[in-house]
Amino acid sequence: DLQYTTDARIEPESFRTWVLRGMQPVRTQRYLTEELTQEAIEFVRNQSKNPFFLFLSYNAPRSPLQAPEKEISAFSHIKDEKRRTYAAMISVMDRGVGQLLDQLDLLEIGDNTLVFFLSSCGGDIAATGAYNGTVKGMRGEPFEGGIRVPFIVRWPAQLPGGKIYRKPVSTLDVFATVAAANQLPADPARPLDGVDLVPFLRGDKLGAPHERLFQRMFDHGTYVVREGNFKLIQRKRDMPLQLYNLADDQMEKNNIAEQNPDMVKALSERFREWNSQMIAPTVPGVDMREWSKGY
Repeated sequence: DLQYTTDARIEPESFRTWVLRGMQPVRTQRYLTEELTQEAIEFVRNQSKNPFFLFLSYNAPRSPLQAPEKEISAFSHIKDEKRRTYAAMISVMDRGVGQLLDQLDLLEIGDNTLVFFLSSCGGDIAATGAYNGTVKGMRGEPFEGGIRVPFIVRWPAQLPGGKIYRKPVSTLDVFATVAAANQLPADPARPLDGVDLVPFLRGDKLGAPHERLFQRMFDHGTYVVREGNFKLIQRKRDMPLQLYNLADDQMEKNNIAEQNPDMVKALSERFREWNSQMIAPTVPGVDMREWSKGY
């Protein structure tokens, strides 16, 4: 059994601390996913007459794989034990999201509340039995299975329901969309990386929100550039560059880097230009200057 603590001295211990209410450690009594849902509902009830911001970051379905036995038994038809528990964890989270949305509607603020639902990364197939669909890779990898996730936007007063938007977007767009929705003035000296998605989701703006998207995984020595359907991957400095055309190769099976040297060169240069504008990571012990050598 894991031993939990109220203080984390090193990074791995941060996964074994009690949750905080404000700055006070709290020992929860129920399944944590349910506790987080109830806290969120109570917060909304208390703030419903004022503009509010709520960031609800569920622990589920990340490891360790744990769920109440009654929830697990509902998925007894799943033979794989890990996947059975994983399904139970997702079910409790899904129910919690529904309860929160129902609360918004009960308070008659659901139509004009902007809600985002998304995941930080793809599922960890090895650890949890997750399934990432018909794409390659998993959590921690630069392939589509690691970085392509659900991204749902709900705003009944402003956006049509039941629509599917297929052009690439970014988590960075959340802040830009919220800022625009609240008519916050832009600061030319500090431009946002994200884009207001509302005009694109409404169909007022055509084309893609982003000309290209970048990702750097400094602790893995990896970067990704996505431009249109082309995706360039540098996976550690000692590995060959990989280029894929996602229009006809979402499984990223056919590395076409050697056949497209001009595209590889152009995307590599764009990454270096973008990377030169980024601040160093604020994680203690990570030397970005050392990581950046050779890029």
